[in-house]
Amino acid sequence: MNLLKPTYDELFALVQRQSKIIFEQGQTIKRLEKKITELEEKLKLNSKNSSKPPSTDQKGKTDVPKKKGGAKPGHPGHFRPLFSTDQVDTFVNLRAEHCPSCGETVQPSGEPPSIHQQVEIAPKPYIVTQYNRESFYCPCCRRYGVASLPSHVGPSAFGTRLSAFMGFLTGTCRLSRRIALSVMQEGLDLRAAVGTQTNIENRIATARGKHSLSLKRFARSLLRKAQNLWIFATRDSVEPTNNQAERDLRGIVITRRISYGSKSERGDRFIERINSVVTTLKRQGKKCLDYLTEALGAWKTGSSAPTIFSQSCYTP
Repeated sequence: MNLLKPTYDELFALVQRQSKIIFEQGQTIKRLEKKITELEEKLKLNSKNSSKPPSTDQKGKTDVPKKKGGAKPGHPGHFRPLFSTDQVDTFVNLRAEHCPSCGETVQPSGEPPSIHQQVEIAPKPYIVTQYNRESFYCPCCRRYGVASLPSHVGPSAFGTRLSAFMGFLTGTCRLSRRIALSVMQEGLDLRAAVGTQTNIENRIATARGKHSLSLKRFARSLLRKAQNLWIFATRDSVEPTNNQAERDLRGIVITRRISYGSKSERGDRFIERINSVVTTLKRQGKKCLDYLTEALGAWKTGSSAPTIFSQSCYTP
């Protein structure tokens, strides 16, 4: 093609090629504009208008100065409540003889004493009980044996509350087994093997497995209240998202990332049951360690275990 003197056919072909390029560029611009619109809509999504967790919300930059920390003027103070006198183990009366400023001898003012309480961990914060089991011989069976242990004791070397505490460390505090055993050794001066920790977790999961009847009753109660699933449409105070459920599951996800989950089925049962129990108890303001202790004690004696639900949660 001669650029100085192009022919008509050459100009016509050039215009056709340029028209095709312009058309393709127009289509590309439309696709990019659509993509930009979709991205802008995604930027507007947050935890309040979607199922995104609150941690993904973008913090907008503002010129408002940051508030200073600490108590604000007129705000009532919050102090640690004192232990009652029946909870105090030792009383120490301190008398002032000399003024700390000038060194002169002082005399009692008649005012009530100033109370300072200090909590300390005992060097041996546990109780060891030794059961001397008498040996016997049965002439009828012609067998030797030893006296049976009480039903609330069980064959384990670790008591009910201590076992519940060991399960509390791995289940509620989400510590790995080795770190939990390190806490036991450093804090309580008690040594245990990883297998012992695993067996205790299995007992806790088994004790929780006896609550299937209560769980079924609770599930039937939820079905009867299915219409409440749409209550968010009429009440502004109820969030229409699953943010709370995601927050409840976040602890399990963190545990999985730290310890890479469990390698056995009974380990999976412990994780799922202990997290269900802990979350339910926290919602009701109940203590997890006390409940685990009661559940393990009931499992040892074969009695009915305590329920994790309050009476208002379901109707039998």
